[in-house]
Order: sequence, then C-alpha cells, then structure tokens
Amino acid sequence: LIRHGEVIPAWIGVVVQDIDNKIARYLNIPGSKGVIVKEVEKNSPAGEAGIREGDILLSVGNKKLQSSQDFQSALNDFASGDAIKIDLQRGGKAWRVSVKAAVFPMGQARALIDKLLGVTVENIGAGRRYPNRTAATEGVVISELQPLSYLARIGVRPGDVIRRLDDIPIKDVKDFEKAMIKYRNKSSVVMLLQRDSELYYITVKL
Repeated sequence: LIRHGEVIPAWIGVVVQDIDNKIARYLNIPGSKGVIVKEVEKNSPAGEAGIREGDILLSVGNKKLQSSQDFQSALNDFASGDAIKIDLQRGGKAWRVSVKAAVFPMGQARALIDKLLGVTVENIGAGRRYPNRTAATEGVVISELQPLSYLARIGVRPGDVIRRLDDIPIKDVKDFEKAMIKYRNKSSVVMLLQRDSELYYITVKL
C-alpha cells in the first residue's frame, strides 16, 4: 500500500523472541532455528490467519529465520496489503499460512505508547497544570508516567514536553502517535525533551 508516495510498512500483529538454548530445551525444539511467537495482538492479521502464541516461525516469504532481527528484516520486504507466506512449526508439525498484512491501526497507538514508553501524553495547553512549567509551544506533554518505566528511572517527569522522536518533529499527539507506530520495532529511539526552556536529547530504550 502506498499513501502520499510513501510505502506503508506491513503489520501482522505478532511479537517474537529469539530461541536460546534454554527455551529450545524446555520446548524440545531441535536446534535453534526460527523464532518463537511471544504474543499475538488482538484482531491482528496473524491472529486471523491462525498463528498462535508459542508457534515457531521458520520463514517469512523466502527468508529463513534465525533471530527476531531476521523476522523484522523479512517483514520489511513487504507492505500493507501484501499476502505473506509464513512457514511455522506447532507441536512438532509443519504448517504454512498466508497472512494479509495490514496498516497498524491508529486506534491502538495509545496502548502502544503506554506499552513501549510507559507514558500518557496530551497536547500542550490541554488545561492541566504541572510543577515544572514549559516554554514549549509545540510537542506533547507527558501527563502520566509509569514509576517503573525507563523514562521515569532516568528522571523524566510529568510536565516534560517531547519535541522530537528520531527524525520526526512532534507538534501534537497525532504526530507522536504516528512516530511511535513508525519506530515501534526499534530497540531504542532518540528523543528531544524540553523542560522549561531547556532542551535535552536522550536515548530511550523501547
């Protein structure tokens, strides 16, 4: 799928993890090939195609999988709307399914942000007051922060303003949601944060 000249990345709605020796022994998986499905997202293309948690994905398209990085690299070859052939193993039996990739649903963006960053954000001037005032006129204000989140542990506080995520300037909540959807599969992002009139670049683990 191409929107405004941009290829829309494929979303199938699974979270995978590498198969280490411990997992392989526990599940009696021969060798260490493939990746294991850790989570199947609700109402996702993968779920509709019959993929389940615990399945071992062996290949995506024509690419064999050895790691979660292989999985993401293989998925990057497809766009929304493509039918993706996936070979998997379940209960010692081999299966092949066809998954029709879709666009990541915007309705799930806020849940994604909470899951990856542990924050809730709102537009500047939404009416809430915070202990640390900001001079920012663009960006999103962090309104809630999970105490055990990575951002909380490095000293980020409610009232701080997110101005940029990697190469995407953030003007409002919609920009932030789109950026998080785009970067959801990265291990970390660079965030430009503003507190009062001070700007800080920080690397944030997802």
